[in-house]
Amino acid sequence: MELDEFKKQVRQKDPLIRSLKSEEDIGILLSKRMQSILSRIKRNIWIELWLCIVFAILFALVGIFGKYHFLSVYFSVFAVVFVLVGVALWFLLKKIAQLNAGPLPVKQNLQKIHDIMKEFVKRYFQLTMGLIPVCLVFSFLLGYYGNEHVVEIDPVVSKLKSPTALLVFLIIYIIAFTIGAYYFTKWYLKKVYGNYLVQLQLLIFELDEA
Repeated sequence: MELDEFKKQVRQKDPLIRSLKSEEDIGILLSKRMQSILSRIKRNIWIELWLCIVFAILFALVGIFGKYHFLSVYFSVFAVVFVLVGVALWFLLKKIAQLNAGPLPVKQNLQKIHDIMKEFVKRYFQLTMGLIPVCLVFSFLLGYYGNEHVVEIDPVVSKLKSPTALLVFLIIYIIAFTIGAYYFTKWYLKKVYGNYLVQLQLLIFELDEA
């Protein structure tokens, strides 16, 4: 039974549903729904954690064995960023597991998990948006100091003969990259976490109604 359907039935106080579902049955139904939502959230966090590990290793390898010094610096720095994000994800998983098995009533634990995940998604978005100018400035600085190699590895830059053409290209690139990153991050967070946060909030409502 879908949560919104169950919510409608509870709101209407359907006598047939009430006769068929004892308080214990309703509690079991809500508990199963809660574990299903939490398992999906934890699954997505685990996926992101493993991706952080993989990218941290790959970036570290490029940083160590890269042919160009400026690329080695760039990838080494972001290998550290992936490690830090992975550590944060690990502690988030531990916190969710701790609250899920905690001594507080189910509703209070669920509310705490919802609040933590909501704050996590907010900080995730802020971090991603904050990294965009950092990445761009960092890239341009490294590219400036290793400009002769940038021309070698970037065929687009090599075709821009005048400073004006290069400036126009950079402006268009920055705008397109920022807009794309903004909307992609919004969509990604909604798909991976946002929809489950809505379900958690509805489930908290159901616990009030049950």
